[in-house]
Amino acid sequence: MKVLVLDNGQRSELEPVPETVEVVSDPTPDVEFAVLNFGAAARLPQLFAAMPGLRVVQSLSAGVDWLQPHVPQGVVICKAVGVHDGPVAEWVVAAILAMQRRLPEFIEAQQLARWDRSPIEKTPVDDLEGQMVLVVGHGSIGRTLASRLAPFGVRVIGVAQHARPDARPSSELPSLLAQADVVVNLLPLAADTEEFVDRGFLDRMKAGALFVNAGRGKTVDTAPSSTRCVQAAFARRLMSPTLSRCRTDIPYGTRQTSSSPRTSPARRHAGSRVGTDSPGTRSAATSRASHCSACSRATRIR
Repeated sequence: MKVLVLDNGQRSELEPVPETVEVVSDPTPDVEFAVLNFGAAARLPQLFAAMPGLRVVQSLSAGVDWLQPHVPQGVVICKAVGVHDGPVAEWVVAAILAMQRRLPEFIEAQQLARWDRSPIEKTPVDDLEGQMVLVVGHGSIGRTLASRLAPFGVRVIGVAQHARPDARPSSELPSLLAQADVVVNLLPLAADTEEFVDRGFLDRMKAGALFVNAGRGKTVDTAPSSTRCVQAAFARRLMSPTLSRCRTDIPYGTRQTSSSPRTSPARRHAGSRVGTDSPGTRSAATSRASHCSACSRATRIR
């Protein structure tokens, strides 16, 4: 069996492979198994056209919305579910702590050589203990996040499509948004979750709540129209008298405030979620691909 792995580093992580498996870096008609990550998204049509014998694709991400529309009929897709639970959960914890402890404000003050204590006086530092963290899209990452947050003494409430022992049903979301101190988006992308986080969603959040976006990008409405832009909803409702300084890309950690005169860098702090791209997660994902190619077992997306 020929296995396509485009990244040389990932090829070494697959070793050792069975004698019946040959790892290649170029697509050929006799490739049956391909290991792909998001970096190959722009080349997918050409890659699949060059591999008519392809039977299985292993994604190195849990989300496969970038992959699924291009995969030829009959080809099985394997998702890397669970591989990124720890890194994403830890990134969310870092984002929450940074915003709760006002680190972006302090960094901005440091860069401006402003050594007064006014940021503390105007916006007191918040302790996490006793606060409510609402996880929208509560799955394996949400459960890992809950375990990471447990030592901080927070109350984590998950929301899923249907009620489970560890999650409330989505019908309770409006009332829960009004109570939460921190709202974390972990939604996957599907027809019913696209632009799920919109102006109405944010309007239901209480003033001062923190929104952390670690879900799939299109689950947040970031259209440039001021009536649909999530950041514009922040600005219009709570942050700024005008929309001229509004960012249309939703920040990963944005605190709603009732008194900020403008959308300053500290208040619209944005960060790239790169914590999932670590040696540990790459090794785990490629190890899963190695196992899958060796025993020809895969899970079809439903």
